[in-house]
Amino acid sequence: MTGQPRNWPPPPVRRAGRDDEHRELVGALHAIVDLVERVRAQRLRGIGGLAVLNGADVATTVWFLMLGGSEGNPVLAPIVHRWWLVVAVKAVVLALLSRRILDAPARSREARLLVNLALTYYLAVVAWNLSVVHRLVS
Repeated sequence: MTGQPRNWPPPPVRRAGRDDEHRELVGALHAIVDLVERVRAQRLRGIGGLAVLNGADVATTVWFLMLGGSEGNPVLAPIVHRWWLVVAVKAVVLALLSRRILDAPARSREARLLVNLALTYYLAVVAWNLSVVHRLVS
């Protein structure tokens, strides 16, 4: 937004004998609102899933580090022993992803793809971490 007010068109003037047209327009408006609310709820569930998987990533990483494993992520490897810095980096990444996802138009395939790719990635990371824990415990 540029800070300047939008030039919204004036509301339509209701004219006698056009009740069917008004019902149709109101129905279309309700359909759009329903779509936006449904998409927003789906995206918020996806972001919640990302938050849970990020937490699982941190927990399983700490677990295998305590068992003598080493961090494989080259970005986090230098800071992995400063837990608060790792959490801060993950929070920033999650916030950036969330903003991108929530700001996308309701019918955006990009947002849906971004959520699905991020969920798949973090699920794979947690699965990998658990496999490392399994190897270190065995």
